[in-house]
Amino acid sequence: MPVIEEALRERGISARKASIEATGKPDLIREMRRGRAPSIDRLGELCRVLGLEFYVGRPRESQDRPQWMLALRDEISSEIRKEVKRFALATPRRRD
Repeated sequence: MPVIEEALRERGISARKASIEATGKPDLIREMRRGRAPSIDRLGELCRVLGLEFYVGRPRESQDRPQWMLALRDEISSEIRKEVKRFALATPRRRD
């Protein structure tokens, strides 16, 4: 989780405080450090708190992305990818 650790240092915020701001509970980052994948909602809130972009969509051109974004993408576990897929399949599509 180097991207998250770096963002914590840059913001001068503890993992506990960031977790509380993101979820109302102190354990989010601690659980991630132990290998537990957070839900999409929790990860999105943590990214918001840390000033990181959480992006789900078609791949962007890598030259347009900062290195931290590429690293965060690489850190997202297969559990989260599965959850994104389940969410996408469960979300009704707009019909224009």
